[in-house]
Amino acid sequence: MPVKSLQLFLSKLIDYAGLFPPANLDLKYAFNNYLDYTVNNPYSWIAAKFICPASKLAELEKLIQDEKIELANSVSFSVLGSSSVHSSEFLDSVSHDVKMISEFYGKYSGKININAFEVRLPNDIFSISGDDVLFDMIKLTAEKLNKINNKPFPLFFEAQPNENLSALAEAISKYNESGGKAGYKLRTGGVEASAFPPSGKITFAIKTCGDFGIPMKCTAGLHHPIRHYNESVKTKMHGFINVFGAGILNVCLNLPEDVMTEILEDEDAGNFHFSDNSFGWKEYRILASRIQEAREQFMISYGSCSFDEPVDDLKNLGLL
Repeated sequence: MPVKSLQLFLSKLIDYAGLFPPANLDLKYAFNNYLDYTVNNPYSWIAAKFICPASKLAELEKLIQDEKIELANSVSFSVLGSSSVHSSEFLDSVSHDVKMISEFYGKYSGKININAFEVRLPNDIFSISGDDVLFDMIKLTAEKLNKINNKPFPLFFEAQPNENLSALAEAISKYNESGGKAGYKLRTGGVEASAFPPSGKITFAIKTCGDFGIPMKCTAGLHHPIRHYNESVKTKMHGFINVFGAGILNVCLNLPEDVMTEILEDEDAGNFHFSDNSFGWKEYRILASRIQEAREQFMISYGSCSFDEPVDDLKNLGLL
């Protein structure tokens, strides 16, 4: 096992999204990969949830039955909700997703845990007038999902990290104060250069979520530990050590924005320090014991279509 701070940093960090680009695996291959990563892989402790669209749960149920797949350990899922172009369609889409989740959960209750529901918000939701529009939408979404197992359901709402994010973070915070569990989902890349947000946008997202005390997770683009230029997408890809390192240090130290951006843009792995006692970047250090709380309450996980790539890169850096 690596040093203590790195164990805490990486624990359940990667939500496996093998169904999505650029991997685009079929369901059978992706799900069997996930089971192998979480049961047989020596780095199973890094793997978190299997990301599956609600629309594929019925297909997954048939696959489990036809292939006689044994769910020996409780399988952890993050379910993706259906995207809606217009806000008027959003809650109907959620209701349809809830129906599919309920049917799947009912068949495998005790063998699976659905630990998150992730959904992209329609862009026009931010143009609807009214102070409580976002809060009401979050609350109504949660009420539908909470009926599945009669307890607060972890929700992550995806939106662009622009001027609307503060309103969304405020609404999520208000919902959480009432006993709910919700957070923000940041898209950190994709299959083309335009999908990668500038470092300043990531800084803004992390700082905003920190200011409102809400958790966040990331998705896409974080295949590698350290920021670097990637020839396949012709742009700089963000590193998951950069992004989660900046987030963890910010929640503990409330870093200035320019320092956050510098961490995000650092391409020298040697500036990130892991030991049994501490984690840090350059002169900014925190005790290793603070990483677990920061991860559990703020920087949750990130979705990646590859599990092997991040692990192999960590090995090449001498961290694993």
